[in-house]
Amino acid sequence: MLLLVGLATACRREEISVYEVPKEVKATSLPAGWEELPADQMRVANYAVRGKDGGKVQVTVIALPGSAGTEADNVNRWRGQVGLEPQTEAEIKGEATSITVAGTPARLFELSGMTPETKARTRMLAAWQDHGDSRWFFKMMGDDNAVREQRDAFLEFCRNYHYPDAQTETSGSPKTDEPAPAPSSASNEQNWKAPPEWKAQQPGPMQDAKFLAADGRAVITISIFEGSTGGVLANVNRWRAQLQLSPVTEADLSSLVTSLDSAGEGAKLVDMNGPKQRMVAAIVARGSKTSFFKLMGDASSVGAEKERFITFVKSAKS
Repeated sequence: MLLLVGLATACRREEISVYEVPKEVKATSLPAGWEELPADQMRVANYAVRGKDGGKVQVTVIALPGSAGTEADNVNRWRGQVGLEPQTEAEIKGEATSITVAGTPARLFELSGMTPETKARTRMLAAWQDHGDSRWFFKMMGDDNAVREQRDAFLEFCRNYHYPDAQTETSGSPKTDEPAPAPSSASNEQNWKAPPEWKAQQPGPMQDAKFLAADGRAVITISIFEGSTGGVLANVNRWRAQLQLSPVTEADLSSLVTSLDSAGEGAKLVDMNGPKQRMVAAIVARGSKTSFFKLMGDASSVGAEKERFITFVKSAKS
């Protein structure tokens, strides 16, 4: 899902599931000469760029639920697209450059080689960042000289990017200065009955429903995907990163994760406190789907909503 060229071939090889994602917010400004192309089931945004000598470049923004593989997995897949041999995790760690995406630190990889199919000189810029319940990938790939020409424009695009949910949820307390939108159709289709104290919000990318807690200082989100989307450990560590906590190992899960009886097949609950926010999250498997319920925000607000949240998770049908 991180690919710009040879996307279909790579998808078959990696067996990546396809999800519907909303189009990016129009507030993200485009560099001069970038042509917007139609988005699709995999790409949140898609652009074509021409170099001074006619070289072709493509820029994509892709969001994947969960951790979407390790950094080494993704970088080595990118290296293969430009005809480079895979590297070890230690080698890859030293190749990254620090940039910002939407004002938040991210890691950028710059790769140059030859496309295996055409033997053309090809360059790629690829950055990733965790946001919400997804991992986002920003990529520019194409003619070597054209990518070099557009490098600064790409970095500026990343720096000024606006996530689709930026207007309704921030890294701090949720915004409450605008009236809540009407409930999304997803909540009715999924037969969810949210507590009357919660205010329905417009769901963000990869979300099936979203609510604001009674005091406006915590957000509740529900996301449903096919498959396990990485397993318990990968999702717990992704959530810990959102809370500015260090990752844990499989052995640590027993002290962090508890069973949530009657919620679903092997339902799990985790409660974690970060330096700024607290999160209570549930992973619920039902048939071939996995549902993620998350309550996140001010620590006292999350504490006040926890029991109501657990009751909601147990009663929700997905």
